[in-house]
Amino acid sequence: MGGGTVRAAAYLALALLLVAASCQATFGAEPAWTTVAEAAQAVAQ
Repeated sequence: MGGGTVRAAAYLALALLLVAASCQATFGAEPAWTTVAEAAQAVAQ
C-alpha cells in the first residue's frame, strides 16, 4: 500500500468521527467509537 491509501483511510476515519459527533449532537446518542475504530481498521488493512 502506498501513502495515498493510508491518507485516504485517515480521512475516512476522520469523516466517520465527524458523522458520529454529528449524530451525538443531533440525537443525544452515544457515538459508536468502537464501530468507527473497526471500520477504520478494516479500511487500513
